[in-house]
Amino acid sequence: MIVYGKPGCKLCEAAKDKLQRMDVWFEEVNIEDVLVVHQGWRDDGSCEVLAWYMLHETLPVIWYRDRCWGYPELMRELRRVTA
Repeated sequence: MIVYGKPGCKLCEAAKDKLQRMDVWFEEVNIEDVLVVHQGWRDDGSCEVLAWYMLHETLPVIWYRDRCWGYPELMRELRRVTA
């Protein structure tokens, strides 16, 4: 699991805190350090590009089971799969 966020993001911190309390291993990535803008970024579909351009205001974006999730959506999924 990879948590894409940015410094100072309260939802990013909340997501990481909740994952730690759930004993879920994750890697933390500062989206501002990894994003490379390139021609065709709209067709890229990668978590980095989606996080930066489409979901920047709703970080964190979390990569889990081969797809990008928003924070509340992922928490619901984790509760579902661990129930």
